[in-house]
Amino acid sequence: MGCKKLSYYQAEDLKMKPVQMKSGLENFGPSQKMALVGLSFGMVQPGRTGNSSNYRYGFNGMESDDEFKGNESSLDFGARILDPRVGRWLSLDPLASKFPGFSPYNYTLNNPILFVDPDGKEPTIKGTTGVSALIKTLNDNNVHDLASFEHFYRGNFNKSGSVNSEAGTSRYIYSKRWGWADMKHFSFFANKSDWTILTQQYMLDYGEGHERKSEKTEPSSAWDYEDLPSNLLGVYFEQWLEDKGGMTKEEKAKMKENGDNEFTYRLRQYLTELGYSDKPLEDKPKDNTLPSNEHYEIDKSKNKGYTPKYTSEKRDKKADKKVKKFAKSKDKKVN
Repeated sequence: MGCKKLSYYQAEDLKMKPVQMKSGLENFGPSQKMALVGLSFGMVQPGRTGNSSNYRYGFNGMESDDEFKGNESSLDFGARILDPRVGRWLSLDPLASKFPGFSPYNYTLNNPILFVDPDGKEPTIKGTTGVSALIKTLNDNNVHDLASFEHFYRGNFNKSGSVNSEAGTSRYIYSKRWGWADMKHFSFFANKSDWTILTQQYMLDYGEGHERKSEKTEPSSAWDYEDLPSNLLGVYFEQWLEDKGGMTKEEKAKMKENGDNEFTYRLRQYLTELGYSDKPLEDKPKDNTLPSNEHYEIDKSKNKGYTPKYTSEKRDKKADKKVKKFAKSKDKKVN
């Protein structure tokens, strides 16, 4: 299935975060502990790895047990041990009943390009996440305001300064009322709308212009169905934050209980009010083409508007009224 060149950087918790390198060893630096060339299931190609002494983490940042079967041949994901040479777990899948068409020993449903399995329990689509998991990731990476929120997704560096893979794995969230939201778009438009010289209308027009430009330069990513709705929700998140003002004693207590900061608490609150889910893959419609498959869409002409796709509930809740009213005024085919 081809090879990927990966590098691993030391994080504050001493686990490694994998990133795909552009070419060669151009990113090799003093903080780097390992560089390797591996196959899709994580097997290291013999003679094509370099690693500092006594370092025990490898593929996907998982701890490697080399004593029994040799270098990088047993990886501890937490719930189970993976043998990356054959792409199989060494124990039965405790959730095998959810996947009757697959072997209970399979890794990522035999498709490590599309799926990931972060803890050995259950495969998931790369990039999709729930609200609670998203907020935890943002808290762990010290996201505390609109600027650091955008920087997390578009600057793509974490608090320790190393390349951050979590922005890619915590990108898409789902609401039955608002469909899929791309947090890379959402965070950019929320932060830029906070600039006093940029109006909400200007930012939305800018987003449409960006899509038209992408039609010529990068057509595979232009007018993806979640792009304009994500821009819209980001713009209104900034306005919603201003309208909320200070926190009550009850909100501060809840924020502390959740382990949030004021910004992530408000973001959690906003997304929950709009119906965003902790289980996006369970809540999405069965006929939904996921955002990670967006480049396979053939006809994107119907995506040139602000009405979200793949929804199963009417957007008639009180929390949606302001956004819905503006979306309706903009819901026309973009010229």
